[in-house]
Amino acid sequence: MSRVNIEGRIDALPLEVQEVMRDIVAELNDLTRRIGRGPGTPENRIVGYRGDLWQRTDGGAAKQMIYVFEGTDGTTTGWQQLRT
Repeated sequence: MSRVNIEGRIDALPLEVQEVMRDIVAELNDLTRRIGRGPGTPENRIVGYRGDLWQRTDGGAAKQMIYVFEGTDGTTTGWQQLRT
């Protein structure tokens, strides 16, 4: 399931409705957090959304590397390695 983005599409709605819609979308997107895995770092390769995780699977100590996405949603930069 892909992420939902409503920015720019709800501007004509009353502010109270916009707030409710944003809350609903945030909850929906929280339900679709992704956990990916594969060789190498995800930085500049894997599109991420805040909270996504990446497990690195290649080579020795690299198998213990986990990354969390802290960048701008829908981009490939912003992956931070968690120290294990």
